[in-house]
Amino acid sequence: MKFADESLYDSDVLDINLTPLIDVVFILLIFFMVTTTFEDRSGLKVQLPKAAEHRATDESSKVLSVTVSKTGALYVGEAEVSLEQLRSKLKSHAAGSADATVVIRADQLTNHGRVVEIMDLAKTLGIAKLAIATEPKQ
Repeated sequence: MKFADESLYDSDVLDINLTPLIDVVFILLIFFMVTTTFEDRSGLKVQLPKAAEHRATDESSKVLSVTVSKTGALYVGEAEVSLEQLRSKLKSHAAGSADATVVIRADQLTNHGRVVEIMDLAKTLGIAKLAIATEPKQ
């Protein structure tokens, strides 16, 4: 039995144009790439100092990030902590593994003495690996 509209489904007549679909996918890809923030995942805004040598730190469980604002306030993650609270967090971090690392994210206007105080505290608690976060120079 032959239907009247059977010629519409002939392989010679059927042509799917994928160009508009590919265009829409690329536009969506560009939109999401532009709107995604590639800055630090922390909500705290600090202006890191610039350095010629810049390496990304690995965000594993062995790394504890301590942020110091330009006023000298201390943050672990998003939570503000006192120096004694920082001491207990560093102590538990050091006890967690022998390969513990502390990354200090200090604003470039932070008092140098505050950063040294954190480094000294980490060293006295047995954390041997310290890093200071920087931004790359253009």
